[in-house]
Amino acid sequence: MVEFIESFISNWGVWGFFTGIILEEIIVPLPSSLVMMAGGFFLVKAGSLDAAFWEVLAKLVLPGALGVTLGSLFFYFLSRWGGELALAKIGPKLGISLFEVEKIRRYFRKHYWDDLVLFGLRSLPIFPGVIVSVIAGLMKMPLVDFLVVGFLGSGVRIMIMGLIGWQAKGAYASLALKFENLSNLVFVGFIFLVVLIYLFTKKQLNRLIK
Repeated sequence: MVEFIESFISNWGVWGFFTGIILEEIIVPLPSSLVMMAGGFFLVKAGSLDAAFWEVLAKLVLPGALGVTLGSLFFYFLSRWGGELALAKIGPKLGISLFEVEKIRRYFRKHYWDDLVLFGLRSLPIFPGVIVSVIAGLMKMPLVDFLVVGFLGSGVRIMIMGLIGWQAKGAYASLALKFENLSNLVFVGFIFLVVLIYLFTKKQLNRLIK
């Protein structure tokens, strides 16, 4: 996996990075941290932090944020179109109804929290991108908001990871895999925590979002 990503980016440059970013958004097991840090290592040749910032912005952030945005559409539409069907089958077992989910959707849209949440989660290097796309689809977030806010948040994330990859140099691969292991733990923990909080605060949520 590491050798493939390294070869792909080193041989194809920015286009290889752009393609790798799209693939890691669609193919869940492909480590996003590795792709972003590899971009910083192979494509950023600056000798100072100031110069590296502008090089990361031009070579990684702009094409990378576009790649994340395009790749994330797969799970966004999959969740938006198939989410209700899945909730109808699984929801009752967890005590979740479609009616309650719809009330939560209206509440978040009314307060514009979904935009802030999307930006924050997209910016965090350890938060799995697939969860963000699935949540946005389930909440039926407007497509334009999803694209614009997701692009901006992804830009912040790629800037951070690109600079880390540039600074870490040859050690970027082992560091990226540590990020990925942490991201997997966050994935499992987030799902468990959301379900647990919902079940324990169901009555309070229903009163809040009437």
